[in-house]
Amino acid sequence: MQTTDPSFLLLVAEDDADDAWLLEMALRKACPDWACHIVPDGAALLNYLSQRGSQPASLILLDINMPRLDGIETLKRLKNDPNWHITPVVGYSTSNDRNTTEAFLQKGGLHFFVKPPSYDDLVEMAAELRRFATVPAS
Repeated sequence: MQTTDPSFLLLVAEDDADDAWLLEMALRKACPDWACHIVPDGAALLNYLSQRGSQPASLILLDINMPRLDGIETLKRLKNDPNWHITPVVGYSTSNDRNTTEAFLQKGGLHFFVKPPSYDDLVEMAAELRRFATVPAS
């Protein structure tokens, strides 16, 4: 899924199609000036990034519990890649497990959200993402 305005680029790894659709709708409402590209897991995100080369993204949002490559392992790989190590990365999950949150933050994540229970709360979370997007896409 991709919205089209490239003023900011948010890359999202989210394996649940319903959650991805809701997130895309919330982002369109809260951040209409952002382009958003959603992939189904961390492996697909890394593949997408390798195709982009060194083109910057404004922010990466990672679901933590995904098949193939989870959010924490994806974050570790991003932080070890010279093209992507400075890209801000935020995590989110249905789990509010403290160990997961701490592991994500210790690996270099900027912030961790528990997935909101309602669409309105998801729109609020999407709006909060603006404060983490420090690198405009080009």
